[in-house]
Amino acid sequence: MTFPFDVPCMELELADLDRLSNRFSQTVLDLVPYAEGPVSFVSSKSDGAAVAAAVRQVRQRRRPLINGEDAKIFMPIWNGQDMLAVAVLEGIDKKIAHDLSEEWLADRSQIISREFRLLKGYLLDPVTGLLNVRHLRDELELSIEDPSAPFSFVLLEICLKAKDAEKSLHYIARAGCYLNSYFGQTPLHHLGNGVFGLVLPGVTIEEAQRLGKRVLDWLKREKYHRAHLGFVTVPAPECVPEGENQEALNLESLLAQAWKALRTAGRRGPYALCAYGPGLNTNHPLAPPVPTVMNKLRQLWRRVDSFSLVLLHQDQPTEESFMRRLSSLAGKKGGLLPLSETEAYVFLPGMNAGKALAWTQTFKNSAKKLTGSTYSMGIAAYPFHDFRKSDMAANARKALLHTGFFGPDSITVFDGVSLNISGDIYYGGGDLVRAVREFRRGIEIDPANVNLLNSLGEAHAQMNRHRAATSFFEKALAIEADNFMALFNLGVTCLLLGDEMRAMTVLEKAISVSRRKKIDDANFDLYLQLGRLYCQTGKYQEAIELLSVCAAMYNNHESTTDKARKGVGRSMLFRYLGEAYRGVGLLREAMAMLQRAIRHNPRDAASLSLLGELYGSENQGPEIAISLCRQAVALDDSSWDCWYRLGLVNFRQGNLAAAHEAFQESFRRNRRSTPVLYMLGQLYEKQGKKRQALAKYKRALSLDPSFAEAKGAFAALN
Repeated sequence: MTFPFDVPCMELELADLDRLSNRFSQTVLDLVPYAEGPVSFVSSKSDGAAVAAAVRQVRQRRRPLINGEDAKIFMPIWNGQDMLAVAVLEGIDKKIAHDLSEEWLADRSQIISREFRLLKGYLLDPVTGLLNVRHLRDELELSIEDPSAPFSFVLLEICLKAKDAEKSLHYIARAGCYLNSYFGQTPLHHLGNGVFGLVLPGVTIEEAQRLGKRVLDWLKREKYHRAHLGFVTVPAPECVPEGENQEALNLESLLAQAWKALRTAGRRGPYALCAYGPGLNTNHPLAPPVPTVMNKLRQLWRRVDSFSLVLLHQDQPTEESFMRRLSSLAGKKGGLLPLSETEAYVFLPGMNAGKALAWTQTFKNSAKKLTGSTYSMGIAAYPFHDFRKSDMAANARKALLHTGFFGPDSITVFDGVSLNISGDIYYGGGDLVRAVREFRRGIEIDPANVNLLNSLGEAHAQMNRHRAATSFFEKALAIEADNFMALFNLGVTCLLLGDEMRAMTVLEKAISVSRRKKIDDANFDLYLQLGRLYCQTGKYQEAIELLSVCAAMYNNHESTTDKARKGVGRSMLFRYLGEAYRGVGLLREAMAMLQRAIRHNPRDAASLSLLGELYGSENQGPEIAISLCRQAVALDDSSWDCWYRLGLVNFRQGNLAAAHEAFQESFRRNRRSTPVLYMLGQLYEKQGKKRQALAKYKRALSLDPSFAEAKGAFAALN
């Protein structure tokens, strides 16, 4: 075992020319100072119309090409003696181009190729093979230099639970492998100790929040016991609200803000996120009023047994303050308490919710005539349920946020739905404890609200309280049997609890409901999860049919405007398709799918292992088969099936000692695996150890009495 002393291969790959293009381009311009740029890289096998002739000429002559007319230089990039690509340098002065020698450029080409290999080693993390913090800092600096486009910077922490260094390193490496598979073509960085970072160009705060929730949900399903996500969203200057100054932004402040968000997420629960947005309004939408306002409200309601509190919001701000004009309109009954240029509380003593609603309708119409502006209003009445007087200011705010769903010029009275909305705000911000509190209070007001029950179940699931979550999803389904989100969430929770058969039944019903109701947004993940379940339970034909639909959805995701969804899950999709094709005996199709999965994520251990087994079974290269399976166990030492496939390939090649070692490693990780027990029996039988072989077959049959191969082998040997 050489891990963690392995050094990643520093041979250049075409993918490096894309993910390291900024550093590589600058290196070319430093070593060929006569070019002003830009620099682009083209595969040496490319036949693209724009550069095809020049690339072909460079490929045939194996020397640089100077095109003075187009002010371009075409320079080969080498991997040893093999030409990998051609660097296209633009912005060459015609006179200089005429004086440049091909010999000098050929020498520069070799130096540049060597520098690229050194740079690759400098910018890669040896544990995960991902990009490191040096590359991340470069990428962030480039994003900061272009303030015209928004971007999000995400930090993701995978909390370690291993008790020794070897297991910790393997845990991090496996996490890096899975995350790289999840994010697809978005460059992922490992910063050390299980902290990962990525930059998402063009991704808004809302898109980053949606992506963060999907990532945490996925990590939970993959059995990572704790994960936290913090992010910073930098908007384009034109997106900053008028009158709000954008914070001075530099690399160190951005890193500090993201780290602060990650640490805050770590205090919120096992799977929590936190957003910090420089340049955005950092006041929480549910922040309490300032103490001076609360003191004035306490004075108003001190000796009052019943009242309503109205929070009004001017929908179209005007240059002239509306407060003075509306104060007289509110009259003696309505005490107007300004909060800002556009918001104010109105105190209505002795009025219940019904009377306050009638009063606000009249007031709203009069205010519109007086100021020419419309007003949205949220009403909180006291007494209501078991809320205290001091809760009324917050309840009025929650009612106003609820009003936002109906558009401008609307009025809403605080109710259970208002608490669902406020709980969603806390949940979206990763504050699970407050979210649960809001959802619980909402259910106390409205026990039959399916959305509240489902939201409370989701929050509990995020806190690893899966059995409690299941009960809330079941209550929601008892009220509305075809509620899609409750079905989807219940299916995923059953999967986490290890109840695969119930999970399959529930997810199948969720798909049926989604098709009937034409619910498309969550289907990609739903189909992917059910396809995975079908593979695990041997329903390979069903998996192919489902995952083919999933692949079509993936193509739709590639064209979506939600940049946070692009590329997500592609490697897993092709891996499951490969496994399904293998299960029905379509080995060529299986190999093609697994090769696609590995192209998207070269460190996908499961795909490497499956492909290695297929190479071995098809006799398409025993060395390649062994190499792929060894790579898989190096990447994911904890996977029993990767060790099993390594043993299987060795067994088929007659390497019985190596096969025995791999099967034993597999058995140590899963002592209930009947395929491993069967293969150990086969191995002992080949070695003439009849008693040990019978023991393994007998153990396999005790776990699975219907295991035909073990039954036949046991009968033949007994």
